[in-house]
Amino acid sequence: MKYQTSLIGRAILAVLLTFGFYGLAIAIALALFWIVYAEFMIWRRVQWQITLFCIIGGLTILWAILPRWDFFTPPGPRLTKKQHPRLFAQIFEIAQLVKQRIPTEVYLVSDVNAFVTERGGVWGIGARRVMGIGLPLLQAMTISQLRATLAHEFGHYYGGDTALAPWVYKTRGALARTLEGLGDSLLQIPFQAYAELFMRITQSISRQQEFSADALAARVIGRQHLIEGLRVVNGVGPAYQGYWQNELAPVLSSGLRPPLAEGFAQFIAARAVANAMEQIVTDQIKNEQTNVYDTHPALRERIAAVDRMALGREDENTAAISLLNNVAGMERELLAQMFGKQVADLNPVQWQDVGKLVYLPAYEKTFADYALALRGLTPMTVPKFLPLPNELSRRLQEQADHTLTEEEKQAGVWNIVGIALTLALVKQGWEISAPPGLPVAVRQGDQCIEPLIALQHLATGKMSADAWREKCNAWGIANLSLSEGDNQ
Repeated sequence: MKYQTSLIGRAILAVLLTFGFYGLAIAIALALFWIVYAEFMIWRRVQWQITLFCIIGGLTILWAILPRWDFFTPPGPRLTKKQHPRLFAQIFEIAQLVKQRIPTEVYLVSDVNAFVTERGGVWGIGARRVMGIGLPLLQAMTISQLRATLAHEFGHYYGGDTALAPWVYKTRGALARTLEGLGDSLLQIPFQAYAELFMRITQSISRQQEFSADALAARVIGRQHLIEGLRVVNGVGPAYQGYWQNELAPVLSSGLRPPLAEGFAQFIAARAVANAMEQIVTDQIKNEQTNVYDTHPALRERIAAVDRMALGREDENTAAISLLNNVAGMERELLAQMFGKQVADLNPVQWQDVGKLVYLPAYEKTFADYALALRGLTPMTVPKFLPLPNELSRRLQEQADHTLTEEEKQAGVWNIVGIALTLALVKQGWEISAPPGLPVAVRQGDQCIEPLIALQHLATGKMSADAWREKCNAWGIANLSLSEGDNQ
């Protein structure tokens, strides 16, 4: 009964807001056209500046509110029950628990997200149900956490949220087109005021929808798994951006295609990344405040809203990615959807080979530009070399597109020296590796060196010159020439 009352209230408010906007727009457009009519037929005095202003303004408003056809572009490869029976078994079970129809279409998407919507038809009438599930979400979540997430998404079907969405989104789009079309004209003032009112009210409705969907998920799956899922989404989202930019993009740019999900699993398992994710979630719970224009409540509020509900009886800790068959094939389809077939058809590479096939050639290319400036340098002389103005600093400035600060020059110097040390060690038989989430390292037997990190610590004072020389002696690299790293 509570949900039905809530649904009716939301529906009435959404319809009233929509009718209010279109009524306002049509009334202003008609008033502008009436002024033109009055100039010619009543006042018998035409001021062409006013006439053109009214005609252009009225036509702009009418064009902006004209309904647009809803074109749907698949957000990723479509998942089917035949291809992924275990995933669809979970979707079907959750649908039964909340007494909802399963989506007509389910897609694999590239971001840390799961969503439901209704697409097609007219203003939502005759629309089909669509669901999207993120590949990184499947990799980061357990099956229990995914079930809670799916139950939350079905909660949006249960509450009628997706049926209301077309009214909100189309009105929002018409408002945006109207404001853009009117520009700085005085006519935009009433629409700007209405847009602010509309956004405040509809975003408040959206936040209430999230609370309702959370409550449903906590009731049918348990609050523990819902809260864990919320923490995963809020922590993994920023981590995935870092993974994509710092790990995946360089490999794709080199013309190779590594396994997306496997690399992301390694990335978030790295201690530094895991700690950063936990800190992000902790900070959000402690400091995040809900803004009136937010679509989702603050994480702290969402957790508090379900805090007294049942914990949940199930506990399936298997990674949710196990529900997906042929992960490699789905990754190729996803890349093809995002970037085109040429990226999907890049030669595959395993992450253990990325250091040798991607970073080593890049280091050799970079080193070639600075080799002369490193002449005579050895690990033992590095502590004296780093702080001095030298040829390397000058060459770095020549390569830059702006005037470098002293901090940027220092960072550039230790980076180049670290690259030189890496290449010199590889020449001596050390093996290079670049696992996701960890610094580039070189290994020989039980010994492991992270050259760029070690040089950074030396340059910034985190490691003393004496400690550095001791390490160089222990590694057996004290007199290794760093100016011949390109002579492979």
